Amino acid sequence: MFALACAIVFAANLANAATLEDKITFGGKTSHKLSIFESKSFGESAFGWSAYFLTGQYWSEGYVGPTWTPAPWVSLSASVGVQSAKSGENPTRYASSALVGNKFGSLYAVYERGAEASNNWWKAKAFANVAKGVKVGVFFEKDVDVAPVLELSIPETRLVVWGAYYASGSQLGLKYNF
Repeated sequence: MFALACAIVFAANLANAATLEDKITFGGKTSHKLSIFESKSFGESAFGWSAYFLTGQYWSEGYVGPTWTPAPWVSLSASVGVQSAKSGENPTRYASSALVGNKFGSLYAVYERGAEASNNWWKAKAFANVAKGVKVGVFFEKDVDVAPVLELSIPETRLVVWGAYYASGSQLGLKYNF
């Protein structure tokens, strides 16, 4: 277990962004996940590559693929990878994503699809930066709902507390960004 923790910390220090997150859904369900994102451009080119890995108690997946950044405030990617799968299922997974953002706010959207057409998922997040360390926005997620969300970065730490209000059950989360 110690070796795994050391490997995760090492990988997180190499990555552009790594996040450890705990989420509580009012009604009792909790989830824990670790995600790592890395991207690099090919020299001064607008083209590059990105990789994303996520592991949690309910789901794991990993992708790699080309990225196009036509301007400093927009990035588009298409990736292929694997997902956790039941015995006999095809673990192949595909993803495409778009990020548009600047100092005023951001919009992020991702679409994922498994080998079977019915195994798809999507999520979009839009945020406005209203004050230093304070974001307000909205989440849209397949099979969940639409929800207003508030994110608060705790000063002098790498912690972010967030809350979302869904009609089907609100969520509270704590993220640690490496």
